[in-house]
Amino acid sequence: KARRIKQAREEAQAEIENYRKERERQFRQYEAKYMGSKEDVAAKIEKNTQHMIATINKDVERDKDKIRVKPDKTGVVTEGVKHSMNPFDEIAVEEAVRMKEKKIASEVIAVSCGPAQAQEVLRTALAMGVDKGIHVEVSGSDYETLQPIHVSKILAKIAQNEKADMIIVGKQAIDDDSNQTAQMTAAVLDWPQATFASKVEKGDKEITVTREVDGGLETIKCKLPAVISADLRLNEPRYATLPNIMKAKKKPINKIAPKDLGVDISPRIKVISVEDPPVRQAGVILPDVDTLVSKLKEGGHI
Repeated sequence: KARRIKQAREEAQAEIENYRKERERQFRQYEAKYMGSKEDVAAKIEKNTQHMIATINKDVERDKDKIRVKPDKTGVVTEGVKHSMNPFDEIAVEEAVRMKEKKIASEVIAVSCGPAQAQEVLRTALAMGVDKGIHVEVSGSDYETLQPIHVSKILAKIAQNEKADMIIVGKQAIDDDSNQTAQMTAAVLDWPQATFASKVEKGDKEITVTREVDGGLETIKCKLPAVISADLRLNEPRYATLPNIMKAKKKPINKIAPKDLGVDISPRIKVISVEDPPVRQAGVILPDVDTLVSKLKEGGHI
């Protein structure tokens, strides 16, 4: 039985490899017929696309897990809690990868700040199609006090070092809902920004971004380089395939520290207290309007 399982696995792997080779052969035929030689394609990409897109990936607690406040009320318990990529950052990664697939970008870089487990979200981004991952190692008490201004300065430095022409991030993280990283990063770099993007289109030297606002849609144009934050309806992120997940495990991730970038991560803000929301009182069914008015008067509401 074990031999049959091994043989079936080897046959499946061989079929996957043959399929990959056939798809690559078909693409090369299409490329030669419609796009020219490899040198021509490279020249077109160099001329018409942005060189880098940096995305920031935050490692957050899964929304279906029970969030517990620490006994000293300084934050939430993260030990033993499963983490995943922040959903808005996942949308940002998907948009960046789509730009690369459309030849709008030539390289996509994912950045994550945090302890060793932050590499898990970088592996997910690599499996989705990102070219390179950078892990900014921050752990212990430094990670607990890491704030949006620190992340913004780190991302700005990496964008400058990598000569990125565009930065796209999730509009906010679902754990702290700060919604500050994109705006602060744009300020640090002195780049234009387009936040809450539900649609992104690239022109020659500018981008057109559609934003969902109260009562309708707003369309703005920004000159490049620029910072974009992704909203919920920008796209539907892909599921990474098993072959890509396996390949992502072998891809190198560059590890650096904030001090390597010249960024001071000393806390600027002190958290006074983190508490569970008050327990909501049970509803009461009232027989009539007079009783409702009486109850409201008793509670001092009217």
